[in-house]
Amino acid sequence: GLNNMLEVCGANSLHTLSLSSCANISGEGLTVNLPNLRELRLLDIQKDGVKNILRICGRNLRKLDLSRSCIKGKDLSEFQDILSQLESLDISGCRSITDAGLKEILRICGNNLRNLKLGQTDITGEGLSGYQGTLPQLEELDITGCRNITDTGLKEILRICGNNLRNLKLGQTDIT
Repeated sequence: GLNNMLEVCGANSLHTLSLSSCANISGEGLTVNLPNLRELRLLDIQKDGVKNILRICGRNLRKLDLSRSCIKGKDLSEFQDILSQLESLDISGCRSITDAGLKEILRICGNNLRNLKLGQTDITGEGLSGYQGTLPQLEELDITGCRNITDTGLKEILRICGNNLRNLKLGQTDIT
């Protein structure tokens, strides 16, 4: 299984792990640790699989791709130590992410994020009003295909972005 594969690959020295469309991977029973993992891609992985795999990651994780997973913001709360150094986060296509979930994600890993992909989620942005945190390092924000983003929601999103934002993708939205 996955545990044996990671052991054979040298889990201690592994820097990148990509598991895409592996619906059968639950991550259950993993005993190896991935202390030096810097990049993790878990596309189309179920919530429990994501959580089980995150549990074995070290604090060196810088890039996390959870595209099209069933994860919610509150599901990541227990991983603050692991996710606090993230520089790139892709949660595009995660239809379970709400504005409240996004606020939780930003609380956990917003300080160091340089690249944030929220495309094709159901966030409106309006639920970020009152959020006091900022994204001081953010350089790229992608909300392509977020049909529920409103003009007011976009203003809220831009309010929390720092002065380093260089690339903003708004395609396929209904923003006026």
